[in-house]
Amino acid sequence: MSVIQPAGWRPLTRSELAAAGDPPPLIALVRQDTASFQIVKSPLAQREWTPMQVAGASMPLLLLQFQGAAVETPLHETTLANLPAAEWTATYTISKRGDGRARMICVLNGDSYYAIAASGPAAAQADLDAMVKSLMIGK
Repeated sequence: MSVIQPAGWRPLTRSELAAAGDPPPLIALVRQDTASFQIVKSPLAQREWTPMQVAGASMPLLLLQFQGAAVETPLHETTLANLPAAEWTATYTISKRGDGRARMICVLNGDSYYAIAASGPAAAQADLDAMVKSLMIGK
């Protein structure tokens, strides 16, 4: 798995990765303005689940993590790195500015899936979209 890291972004430190949750992200990049790009790999709970089912199951929990979150682009099927995927976006409030946007993508690969979270202020969206577009996932 690889992604092109834009200028001004840095990987999380070991201590930051340890605090990021379980399982820890495979890739985690941040920028000073709170923008974040993370990829977590997890086993499929149900082997027959589609990307839509996996993403739909996690969507309500993820929306609760963002202040003032509202779905911007509804959950829909797509592909990423030539693999089946599902994607949705939400807007949320960053420190009363109201310009946050989260792009969530679920990609199936064999008996596991990748959860890709690209979030941050409007000023970070070009970098976040470029990272998603540059993503390479091996089979």
